Amino acid sequence: MTRRAVESFRAACGPEPEVVVVDNASPVPSDRAGIAGIAGVRSLLLADNLGFGAGNNRGAAQTSGAILLFLNNDTLTKEDFVTPVLEELRRHPEVGVVGPRIDNPNGSPQLSHGRLPSIAREAVDRAVYRLVDAGGPAGRRIADRHVRERRGAGWVTGAALFIRRELFDRVGGFDEGFFLYFEETDFCFRAREAGHRCWYVPDARIVHVGGQSTGVTGKANAERRRRPEYWFRSRRRYFLKRGGAPY
Repeated sequence: MTRRAVESFRAACGPEPEVVVVDNASPVPSDRAGIAGIAGVRSLLLADNLGFGAGNNRGAAQTSGAILLFLNNDTLTKEDFVTPVLEELRRHPEVGVVGPRIDNPNGSPQLSHGRLPSIAREAVDRAVYRLVDAGGPAGRRIADRHVRERRGAGWVTGAALFIRRELFDRVGGFDEGFFLYFEETDFCFRAREAGHRCWYVPDARIVHVGGQSTGVTGKANAERRRRPEYWFRSRRRYFLKRGGAPY
């Protein structure tokens, strides 16, 4: 799956980008899986599984580009989604973080951006996610409306996340206290504090299978029952950082 993600990205988006595959101590190292054999692709083999944020911080340190793209290994690139984002960043210097439209393999949209979390929004957003994942007419209308327009966002998902390097370095990258989940939300919050905006750009599209690293797949209700313990730790860390003990 990682090889397919890398090869489809390179085929659709051209050979120019630096590509680093960060291997978080996987059972079959990426060099043995043939990733390092793809022209222009480097593997960074880590001795321990440091988590999403820490692994990506180390990968970013191996590159020199002005724009960073953090891309999950369970994605599939069917069209050039990089160029629309680069054009957005060129036109709007105040934008520091951009997320593309993210689709499921069947073409239906994922809810890949939203408002920064609060207790009230958690309750509302949970109800919205249930409607969308139920797959009925109301959920489809919500999802279609969600992905239609270019807009500012409180957060965009880390599955395909563009960040200006200057901003990334200035705020210190991802908070490595998050093992997995909420680190991109925390980063978007810090980017806003640093004077940058976060945008969702629907003209850029990518497919995301989802749940392949965690083993959590299927509809939202099943996911909620199977959420790993570190999801709750990450959410607690986010609210403690942003709202303190009352949260």
